[in-house]
Amino acid sequence: MSFTLERLLDNPSTPPFQEFSSFVRSRYCAENLFFWHAVRGYERDYDAAQQQCDKTAGLLDQCMAIVRTYVEPNSPYEINIPCEMRDHIIDHVYQQHDCDPQVFVPASKVTLELMRVNAFLPWLAEWAPSLLPTPPKPMPSASTSMVHSVSSPEGWTAETAAADTSCPRASFSSFRSERANDVISARSPFSPSAALMKKIKATLLHVTSVPTRQSAIFVSKKL
Repeated sequence: MSFTLERLLDNPSTPPFQEFSSFVRSRYCAENLFFWHAVRGYERDYDAAQQQCDKTAGLLDQCMAIVRTYVEPNSPYEINIPCEMRDHIIDHVYQQHDCDPQVFVPASKVTLELMRVNAFLPWLAEWAPSLLPTPPKPMPSASTSMVHSVSSPEGWTAETAAADTSCPRASFSSFRSERANDVISARSPFSPSAALMKKIKATLLHVTSVPTRQSAIFVSKKL
């Protein structure tokens, strides 16, 4: 089983958690850890009150304390969350007196990911580098591997092309040009007849002697 941030946070009495807590304090980024645990504790208290059919005793005050400490602008341990999320929490708790812990769930997810990137991974790199998660393997480059695609008419992969360089894959453009050359070369050379050459010369003389757009249009239609 891999060593994750979630496992670490679920065991606050273990030495690794104490080491991590000291690390975030030294890096001045403890607000995410404090907020996450405050919300988890509030969730447990809320569930216990629900089971005792005492839904409001002290819960609203506890909920407001979390907002004053972590959510309000310029609060002692203000967390870094979007403004819309912050306003939503403040409105639900202060204006609607909604003390359901679900109001903190989006902010808890944001702070958890911030804590993972900004604190947990840097701490793990110092504390136990061997426990760092294995990075994903890079995607194979086009020169070494290629999946079958409709853009590849022969269905060849790049590995096949690299292995057999003596017979490269012909492109459509080269195929068309070769066919066109074959067709042209198969035809007999063009040699205008004497009558046609006479007509061309007469046409050129007529165009140069009458340089108007109407005569030019007329000649072009005749041709």
